[in-house]
Amino acid sequence: MSPWPQRAMQPPSYLTFFVSLLLVALVDCNFTDYTVVRIATTKDTIKDDLRRLDELLGYRIDYLRQVRCTGYPAEMLVHEKDLKFVQRYLDEKGILNELITSNMTQQLRRERRALAAHVNGDITLDHIQKKYLSFDDQMALLLQLAQRFPQFVDVWQIATSYEGRTIYAIKIGYPSTIKKPILWIDAGIHAREWISHSTALNIIWQFIHDSSYKRLLHEIDIIVVPNTNPDGYEYSRDTNRMWRKTRSRSTASRFSEQCTGVDGNRNYPFHFGEEGVSHWPCQEIYCGRVALSEPEVLGLAAAILERKNQIRGYIALHSFGQDILYPWGHKVHVYPPDVEDLRIMAHGVAAAIQSVYGTRYLVSNSADGLYPASGAADDWAKSIGVKYSYTFELSPTQLDPGFVLPETHISRVGREIMEGVAYMANRIRTEEAGRLLNDILSSRPIRRRSHSRVFASRRRHV
Repeated sequence: MSPWPQRAMQPPSYLTFFVSLLLVALVDCNFTDYTVVRIATTKDTIKDDLRRLDELLGYRIDYLRQVRCTGYPAEMLVHEKDLKFVQRYLDEKGILNELITSNMTQQLRRERRALAAHVNGDITLDHIQKKYLSFDDQMALLLQLAQRFPQFVDVWQIATSYEGRTIYAIKIGYPSTIKKPILWIDAGIHAREWISHSTALNIIWQFIHDSSYKRLLHEIDIIVVPNTNPDGYEYSRDTNRMWRKTRSRSTASRFSEQCTGVDGNRNYPFHFGEEGVSHWPCQEIYCGRVALSEPEVLGLAAAILERKNQIRGYIALHSFGQDILYPWGHKVHVYPPDVEDLRIMAHGVAAAIQSVYGTRYLVSNSADGLYPASGAADDWAKSIGVKYSYTFELSPTQLDPGFVLPETHISRVGREIMEGVAYMANRIRTEEAGRLLNDILSSRPIRRRSHSRVFASRRRHV
């Protein structure tokens, strides 16, 4: 006989649902008395089972590691009030589970004490590599660099966030009489993935200050948007460290902060709203009412579309897992026609990363190696014609420390990823040079001597 009370297993009523939302609102965001539950994903029905659990708990579970393909463990953050309920549910469904830690508070408190105050004066490499900077300081750095290096650095506004923050992009590259290929990099669409922002800033700094890249920058432009979700990022710094979504408001936001925002990496117009998404505003992977509903995503998409004929490479920086993921991600076992080219480039990038400190990044298809997620940025970029499109899941590989990667790791991650990005930029430059040469040769007319002239020439020699 099931140990569950029959009432608990009935579909939740609207009243139960809204009461659950109110309970979410009352739960604190400092993660005192939270436990991480690791679950085995060996069952084919695992996603349906967890979706049902989410419904029963009013979407109070925070997934630190989403369910990947069968066989990869997933981790969820559960409040002690819900822990027994969750364990009983998982046991009844035959889902193997274990408790990883009983309290995240200490780790989060250490991070909060180390948070950078506003930087007075110029922002230096030391600031970038030792502190997680505020959004204002991140944008101040871009403006500072554009002012200091006007001959090959340009900064412009790419979007305004829902809460009114100005999002800047930076272009690094010397002027040219021809349209140069572009490598586009953006970071931070998921607010809690702080190492992605810092890594993007490090990439910017190195391309500008390292003279060994000067020749490269005469032949290719690097565009970086280091923070594509500033509202969510600042909310994760001030209120809820594990916040993932944007901060746009919906009707459901009145009942709980958990129902605020959209997963920006499900909001792009390619197979929008299909697999690996939720249509409930209170879930972390809520894709939004329509594609491009988020002003941050709309601004990014518009800027990319404007340059799509020049963009040869696209990288979305995320964390965590140490993966290099290539399209398509909207469905398992579905690949672009040039998938072998994507794999070859990705393995080259992984080898370049490993050459620095020995860190291994796994190359795989997004849906096969991670999980299906439709409406993702890398899929959309590939769909509009960007040759090389990837998601980089940065360090670490394990939940501990997971998203809360200590600041002491910023420099290390930044340096090794820079090596991978430089490899990709150089490959794109080389391929572009070869393509231009082929175009020139194929467009040059081949001169042929007329038959009459050839005959006359032969007759003179008889």
